[in-house]
Amino acid sequence: MDSTPNGIRPGLPHLYSLFSVQKRTLSKHRHATPSGPWPWTDLDDEIDPETQATIPKARHVCPHEKNNCEGCWTGYPQLFYPNWTPPQVQRCGISGVDPNPIGDCGIHYVDVDQMGHFSIPKSLEKNKDDEIFWRDIQKAVRPAETRVRCLFVEQLSLPILKMLGTKYDIEPFYWSSSINWIPARYQENLQQGEGDPDLNELDITITLAFPRAIVGEGKQSPPNVHEVIDTQLPLPLNRTTVSDDEMVRVLELDMLAIHMIRGVETSTIISHQPSFKSITSSKAVHSRVYLAGQSVYWNYIFRQSRDPTFILLTMLWYALYAWDQALEYLWEHISYLEINVVQNKDIAFTQGLHRARAYLLHYASLLDDFKNTVQFIRQTPNPALDVLSKRERDFSRKLLKKECQNLSLQIDRLQKSREMWDQRLSNIMQLGFSSVNIDDNKQMKELTKATVRDSAAMKQVAYLTMFFLPGTFIASAFGMNISIFVPMTKGTLAHYIITSVLLTSFTVWLIIALHGTWKDHKGEDIKDIKLRLVWPWILAKKAYLEWRAKRSLLRQESSKQVDNV
Repeated sequence: MDSTPNGIRPGLPHLYSLFSVQKRTLSKHRHATPSGPWPWTDLDDEIDPETQATIPKARHVCPHEKNNCEGCWTGYPQLFYPNWTPPQVQRCGISGVDPNPIGDCGIHYVDVDQMGHFSIPKSLEKNKDDEIFWRDIQKAVRPAETRVRCLFVEQLSLPILKMLGTKYDIEPFYWSSSINWIPARYQENLQQGEGDPDLNELDITITLAFPRAIVGEGKQSPPNVHEVIDTQLPLPLNRTTVSDDEMVRVLELDMLAIHMIRGVETSTIISHQPSFKSITSSKAVHSRVYLAGQSVYWNYIFRQSRDPTFILLTMLWYALYAWDQALEYLWEHISYLEINVVQNKDIAFTQGLHRARAYLLHYASLLDDFKNTVQFIRQTPNPALDVLSKRERDFSRKLLKKECQNLSLQIDRLQKSREMWDQRLSNIMQLGFSSVNIDDNKQMKELTKATVRDSAAMKQVAYLTMFFLPGTFIASAFGMNISIFVPMTKGTLAHYIITSVLLTSFTVWLIIALHGTWKDHKGEDIKDIKLRLVWPWILAKKAYLEWRAKRSLLRQESSKQVDNV
């Protein structure tokens, strides 16, 4: 990651003291689901010769026993997913995950028993040899009556990625989608239900992006008007009054990456945050999930239903809280723009309006994706609940439907708020344009007044010229070199008059020929210069034809009067 020693990426305002910011590219949605037959292979990429086989390679099966495992996790993902060749693993970014990230690296976990009680949060620190840590993962036996274990990976490293992918048989799409910030939601691991010919999809994967308001420091630098507005970068906000600290806020993209393995006896939820890219730490999500278990409302749900999907819903509520807070700060930013739009006419402030509008449009797609994720969870019930009685199964699914509706209602509220913010921002932009038009009208009014004053002055100059015109004419006349005024000269007054009349006539004839509008008998403009030069003949012919037409009309009227008599 290109960054300064302080962890601040150059080229951005100095607003981040705690977080390192990376520019994200547009999501490659075509590589976000196992249903895509060519994972991380675009149409212009060369096909790896390893994939060209008559019979697809068989997946490696390992019981992960002490004497038989032989470090199979090191071959993930190609060992278990042969179609993921090394070039594809490199293109998707899995091989680029730091094997030894800076900071705390490990796994936080919490267990939920059959009664809906949450155990004390625990952690596995990655401060030892990889093989020892792999054995620790294998030894992490769940207590009896454990309904679901939630794993929260802190500072994902390449060995931990491979270990978890191997132990829980996770499709590489989960890691590649979260690493590349690709919103995704899909099911995997098709299994045939007991006594039911239909296929049950047990595993569910969700990667969800959302904005998060963070605290920044320092004075904001004005945006560069020559840069493209990139909605993947953080949005600096003006100083707000939402909280008492009056700190500068920044809206940064955050992400939840969740993989849930649903089983009949026990289930597993894995959550991790992209290293050095996400604002939310896995430890924060870990503590929030545990705190939800202490809620009276949610604890009742956990006790009444054995479906682990409800724990997944509490994690989505984390994204909803972040959305609500981000829009709250964004509203304060829009209010600031509204107050200052009349006073600021510079191009940087105008681009700030368009920048906020671009982010609002981007947030519309993120909210739609959020709502589709909730609908996806609602429409994909847990097939492991089929072993329960019909009464328990129906109750659990009705409860899931109810909680999804509650979450959807909150998302609808956020969407309406975003639409209102967008309309308010449009009004602000129109107000800015109106104020500019008013200023332009004032300037035009002043220019008109100046033009009127200049016109009056020119009129006075014309009057003054006319006052001196007779004297000037007399002086010019008496200065002519003709025999009347200067004896012994050959020029006469007749020569002057003839020359003046001829030259004036020629000038008038040429000007009218070149700048006049002349039409032929069809009514079309005459563009031929030769025909335009004979305009006196055209004018005379036109006058003659009009005279003949008028004379013919008079004769017809006279004959009608005689006939009437």
